[in-house]
Amino acid sequence: MKTIICPTDFSPASENAVKYALALNKHFNAKIILLHTYETPVLYTDIAPFTMQMDYKFVHDAAAKN
Repeated sequence: MKTIICPTDFSPASENAVKYALALNKHFNAKIILLHTYETPVLYTDIAPFTMQMDYKFVHDAAAKN
């Protein structure tokens, strides 16, 4: 195994996936790629697109901080 791709959304539950990837890495000495994932909210509403863009900025900024 040369590469381990580990998806994470920086939630407490996904922390287990990162720990597991690190444990695998001890045995295989592979390259680890952290793949930031998040669920894009689908809104069926009359909210202006500008408001939705601000929500994406919040998600992006939170991920960058983590």
